[in-house]
Amino acid sequence: MKKLFITFILCHLGLISTAQIEFEPGHYLDENGNQISGYIKNIDWKNNPSRFEFKSSTDSPSKTITANEATEFYVSGNTFKKYSVQIDRSSSDIDKLSWNKQPQFKEELLFLRLEVQGSLDLYSYYDKNTFRYFMGEKEKAPEQLVYKKYRRSSSEIGSNNLYKQQLIQVMKCDGIKKNRFEQLEYTKKSMIKIFEDYNQCVDPSLNYQKETRKGVYRLSIRPGVSFNSYNLSSSYGYIKEDVVTFDNMVGFRLGVEIEHIFPFNKNKWSLLTEPSFNFVKGDAIDKDELPSSLSYTSFELPVGLRHYFFLNDKNKLYLNANLILVFPINSSVSLENQKDFEFEKGTNYSVSLGLKMSDKFSIEYQYKGKENWAFDRGLIRRTSSFGSMALILGYNIF
Repeated sequence: MKKLFITFILCHLGLISTAQIEFEPGHYLDENGNQISGYIKNIDWKNNPSRFEFKSSTDSPSKTITANEATEFYVSGNTFKKYSVQIDRSSSDIDKLSWNKQPQFKEELLFLRLEVQGSLDLYSYYDKNTFRYFMGEKEKAPEQLVYKKYRRSSSEIGSNNLYKQQLIQVMKCDGIKKNRFEQLEYTKKSMIKIFEDYNQCVDPSLNYQKETRKGVYRLSIRPGVSFNSYNLSSSYGYIKEDVVTFDNMVGFRLGVEIEHIFPFNKNKWSLLTEPSFNFVKGDAIDKDELPSSLSYTSFELPVGLRHYFFLNDKNKLYLNANLILVFPINSSVSLENQKDFEFEKGTNYSVSLGLKMSDKFSIEYQYKGKENWAFDRGLIRRTSSFGSMALILGYNIF
């Protein structure tokens, strides 16, 4: 069963890889200031891009637009503007700190992310371990706000906090007190806050109030069919033999899934739990050619994460990873001439691949890790394992 699950995953890897990134409505300005509308591949840039993929329509081929062809572009609430700026790329890695307190500027052509727009704009630039903030006054190229760690001695690290003085010189408004700059941190949250406060101080009509994004809860009924196997073996010294094996047992399961979709990263991540009952029965012939039977009922309480891969507006693939608390209920293996073996509570894990359609229906292929038990009866050691896979259908109630 494990091989079947791995084969199933591998067959869908190509589909998963293409489902992660999609083209979304956007536009860019060319070198002449003309707005070109179409679709831009939104890859949730962590680092500032040097180029982007553009399509004039959903069916047209994509082309790469570089900084030589566009002055700015917009997609999904993100605006990037091209500027020729002086940037200091001094490392903030402790092992690579400079002994020079002063920034080492170099002129570069970059796409800067617009964070706050007003009489004084705030831009950011991220590139691997480099993060810089820029302030932009009207009709002027953005100026880097200088923050630099440097080495004063082999055991002492200093900070050049020139950005505070830079902002004091520019942010002259009665509502912005100078003592605010003393505690101002070189972080996105702090920078956005003071730029918004300053711009609203200059122009009270500005409103930067953002819509509070909340997570979404979903409740689903999830019946399914499971495919199970069980093996009981005994060992005495170096001698080991199978006592009984149950193969290809078909069972049933019923669960209620509660999912919380997080309000970030384009709703691709969620936390979930699915209290469920599982029912399995089977018959087999043991090593002595005597009949044996298995009756397994369990209550399971999993907690896990889900990641979505959007295929289009209505359909999406997802991957789950769960940790499971397992509580068997009156579950045992009955042997004709030996004492029954009873299942014990424990923990397990599961991974699964599914397809959700129109946020209403789902189909999922789930693989569970094997549950293993070991116990001694006199000089004989018994070990057993229980494996399961399931095909699960889901219906979203809300």
